Amino acid sequence: MLLVLRIVIAALALSISFWALVTGINDFSPYMLLFLAAMFLAIAVFEMKAKRKKNAVISYLASAFIFFISFYTFLR
Repeated sequence: MLLVLRIVIAALALSISFWALVTGINDFSPYMLLFLAAMFLAIAVFEMKAKRKKNAVISYLASAFIFFISFYTFLR
């Protein structure tokens, strides 16, 4: 289940970033960052279930940082 969720979220983030690259319209960058943060959050949960705590903590920190950047760009 987590693997499917991770793949779907990664596909959404990749499609938004590819669309922004092709069209030159960067209005959806915060949404892409939200999907990227959600993907890191799903990776962290997967790593916690696999008993790889160090990787999970790094993924949680990366997710928190990307969420912060995403909300900062939303409010700007």
